[in-house]
Amino acid sequence: MATQIVPASVHADDQGTPTVPLPLYVVRAVRRFEAASARRDALAARGASTLSPAEFNSLKAAHDTIVESVTLLGAAGRLDLIAPAVTA
Repeated sequence: MATQIVPASVHADDQGTPTVPLPLYVVRAVRRFEAASARRDALAARGASTLSPAEFNSLKAAHDTIVESVTLLGAAGRLDLIAPAVTA
């Protein structure tokens, strides 16, 4: 499940609360999470016995990227941006 990031305007939302754009590092973390999740899912669907050594390393790298992204988003208090993907 992909997460769509739409830049927030600096205008007030429907509740009258001012909104601000997401910091670039948060946007990058979400995009890295999405790309790594897609790569991991594609490789994991094939089964470990069919992976080449390079693909197995790519699977590990994708997992590491997911962990880094979740850690960064957790520290930023923005796990809500990936919540649908995490709970799926």
